[in-house]
Amino acid sequence: MYSPASRSAPRSPSVPDRQLACARVHSPEGRDYLAAMAAATNYARANRQLLTETVRRIVETHTGVGLDLVYDVSHNLATLETHSVDGRPTQLCVHRKGATRAVPPGHEDLPYDWSTSASRH
Repeated sequence: MYSPASRSAPRSPSVPDRQLACARVHSPEGRDYLAAMAAATNYARANRQLLTETVRRIVETHTGVGLDLVYDVSHNLATLETHSVDGRPTQLCVHRKGATRAVPPGHEDLPYDWSTSASRH
């Protein structure tokens, strides 16, 4: 999703791949998309929490062993990120369908615990 708002710019910028789609964040389509993504993200998170708790209870009931959540991450959401567009840093709303963003150790978007340790596996 392309974010720079310009009243005189085309409503839907062109994209380099026909499998990609975009809309300006501040357009009616962009706002509708972000609202739908927020609702879907909330639903998915609640669903993961319920499934996790169900699995915990079943495992503990049958084995006596408790389970701890190690990592919970959505793999289908849109995030605001800065990327180079025509050589200029531009804030974009990026939707990675079925994937999470990968960043190297020490990246500023990582929580402190993870950004300080490149050796965690």
